[in-house]
Formats: sequence, structure tokens, C-alpha cells
Amino acid sequence: MMKMKGRGGRFPIAAGLLILLRLTECAYARNADETPVLVRTSPEIPLAGSVWVLTLLIDHPLPEEVTVSAPSFEEALLPDRVSKVPHTETADSVRRTLAEYRFIPQKAGTFVLGVFTVSTPKGEFRTLPITVNVQNPGAARAPLRLVWEKGPESLIRGEAAVLNLRVSGEAGPTLPGAELLMPAVPPGFILEAEQPAQEAAGSALKLRAIPLDAAALDLPPRTVFYGDAAFEIPALYIPVKAASPAPEQGAAAAGDAGGAEPAGAGGKVPATFPEFESSARPYPLLFRLFGGSIENAIGTAKDFWERGYRAEALAELRRNERDHPAGPVFKSLRQEAERSLALPVAEDESRWTVRLAVFLLCCVLALAALASGLRLFPSCRKKTALVCAAVFIAAALAYHYPGRAAFSGQSRSGVMKETDVRRAPDPAGETVFRFSEGRPVRAGSGKSGPWVFVSSRDEEGAAGWVPEEKIVFYSR
Repeated sequence: MMKMKGRGGRFPIAAGLLILLRLTECAYARNADETPVLVRTSPEIPLAGSVWVLTLLIDHPLPEEVTVSAPSFEEALLPDRVSKVPHTETADSVRRTLAEYRFIPQKAGTFVLGVFTVSTPKGEFRTLPITVNVQNPGAARAPLRLVWEKGPESLIRGEAAVLNLRVSGEAGPTLPGAELLMPAVPPGFILEAEQPAQEAAGSALKLRAIPLDAAALDLPPRTVFYGDAAFEIPALYIPVKAASPAPEQGAAAAGDAGGAEPAGAGGKVPATFPEFESSARPYPLLFRLFGGSIENAIGTAKDFWERGYRAEALAELRRNERDHPAGPVFKSLRQEAERSLALPVAEDESRWTVRLAVFLLCCVLALAALASGLRLFPSCRKKTALVCAAVFIAAALAYHYPGRAAFSGQSRSGVMKETDVRRAPDPAGETVFRFSEGRPVRAGSGKSGPWVFVSSRDEEGAAGWVPEEKIVFYSR
């Protein structure tokens, strides 16, 4: 058989490649033209001095592959925050990229935002110019007054209290979200804002406050502009007191008399950390060997607990239960702490299942590496010494193995703060249930922006989407 030489045999192949490349470019351009960029604004009528948000919803799932070139802005309409995150619409559950520009207009007037240019792997797209009519707040309707519901006369240091902000009188315009109504966090406090339930008519904000070392909660009066309405929020002042030990002493006396219920009965959450001595008593040898490091680790968890960070305290106990040589001490203490919070019975931390597998693997590798060396030592004692050395090295490697999380980056263990669990990764998604503080969870590979899909590590196996900031991770 003769082989074709010269250019004649190569020309059909080159021509075919060029045609295939051209068809690919045409298909690429056609798909690019079908990719929309949706422009949204909120509120529809911006007010001078209040927040106005412009968002670009881009039909591409990976924000790192999206480039947005913004036009030049006028001095009276400059963005004070720009973000680009993945976003999933509740209606179709399709992952897209959300580019958000947050403005605070400096004055009233009409402004024109130029063309935004969006570049994705599918092509380049341009928006139309946007006309913005900023109104003066004085031209809006009369301010709507909000009031703080009567709450506790004083706050207890380290304990959470819930404060409610609601409409005074009949509800009028649409209320702004919790993000706009949330006050600045004063020093020495932890403040968490939650959107009130839909059935709580007239409720605007549910505020969870935990005082740490402040003397009082002192919130100044404010006015929030949203849409064409203004909302007046009055000042709030509540003194802070130190926790009193008297109720605990009375409860202990009642327990001695045989009339007290066990810890956690009836859903009551005790304010004290479980006793360390009762957990260490079954393991005197571990305490003699590792007493110093045990006390340091438990001291860290106890400090978290007494400052109101129950999730952080339980995460510290679970981490040491898994990694510390005296893990059974931390397991006993952690189980007692979870019972005191009336949590469901949860999984224990796995300590030796994976380590045993690593140990056996290390034994095989070490013996294989030393197999050639055994021939050099005819003495039985020397061979025995080499085998013992291999087993010792394997045991050391298995002992210092960091755990199951090092095998795979697909799963992380953590402890939940109190939060709502939603069916979809969106603040407007349906709330399916609520995680109480201290619930252990496992986060898989499901992630959408700041949202993570988790499942509880207990007999209930509850699962759903939660904000990642509500999880205290202790393994990666």
C-alpha cells in the first residue's frame, strides 16, 4: 500500500478542522447571546441618605469566572460596598452569579448610571443605561414610629435575652428587612438579628442580645429610610447585672432534699458548666498522665460556656474527645453538657476506627520497606528488633493521624448556634425547623454562597440549609 505524500493528503484534514472551529465559534456566540443579565433595584424609589441597592443577576454559576466593569459614577451616587457571590433563586433552584452595588445617595436629583459590561466564558454583555430618580426624605410620607416591646428590666451577664421591635399602631407600608433595622453592635455585647415570623403581625425585628462585660445596653434613637417611608426607632436602655449564684445554691439545697429534677428536665437549661471531677473520676490513670493538658482544654471550654458561647464550648469538647489522648474524659463531660441543654442523643467522636486502618496500612508499608533489610541480619534478635521498630513507627503515625476529615475534604463536623433551617439557600426560603444551640452537625459538599447544607448527627437526622456563620467548625 502506498502512502500519500505532499500537501494533497493534509488539505482535507486542515479544511475539516477549520470548518469545525468555525461551527464551534458560531455555537459559542449563539449561546452567549442567550445568556441574560437581569438588573434589579431595591427600593424602587431611592431616598437621599438611605441605602439603595443595584443588583446584576448573571446566568453563570461561578463568580470567579465573571468580570463586571462598572461605569463611572457621580460623586453624589458612589457605591460604598460591592460584592459578587453565587446565588440560587428559590423559584428554579438554578445557581447564578449575583453582583451587588450598594449606594447611599448624598442628595436628591436625577442621575444616570452608564453601561455595565459583564464578561463570562460565554461572551461579553452590556446593560442599558439606568436612570435613578433620588427623592428627598422630606417629600416622603410621615414617619412611622416603631416601639420596643416591654422586655426584661435588666440583662444578666453571659445570658441571652430576646428584644422585640414592632410597629406602633396599625401597620402601614412594607417594613424593611432585619439588615436595615439592625443597630450598631455596642462594645461588650453580642447582637443577632432575626426576621420575625410571618404570623407575628406588626413585628419588625427580633433582637437576641448577650451582654459580656458591658454595664448597660444603650442604643441611641435612629431613623431608617426604606422606599418612600421613614421609620423612627426610639432609644433603648437596659442595665446589665452579674449572674447571681443564689438561685443555684437554692436549687442544690432542694436537690439534697430530694425534691429537684435532674439537669435539663422540663427543657430547663442550667447556667453552670458540668462538674469536671465527676467526668474524670472513672479515668484516674488518664488524669494522672495528662492532668495538666486536660485542665487547660476543659478550662477553655468552660470559659466559652460561662460567656454564653455554648456552641463554641461543645465544639472544643468534641475536638478534644477526638484528638486528645484522654478523649474518654471529654466524651463524658460533653455528654453531660448536651443532656443539660436537652439535646437529642448524638453520635460520639470517632477516635480509633480510622486510626486502626491507618495503623495496619503503616505496618504493611513499614514491613515492606524493611523487608530487604531483614536479609542482612541473620540474627533472630535483630530481625525481631526491626519488626518491633516498624510496628512502633506505624503506631506513632496512626496516633498522630488527624482524623477522618483529613481523608476527605467533602465533610466537616461542627456545632450549631441557634438558627432557622431553610428548605432552600435563601433568606426568603421556607423555614422547615429550627436548630437549638449546641446541636452537632455534619456539613457536606452542598454550598451556595454563605449557605451550607448540613445534617444533624443524632437519631433525628434533621437536614437543611443554614448560614455558614452559624456553624462552629472543629474539623476540616
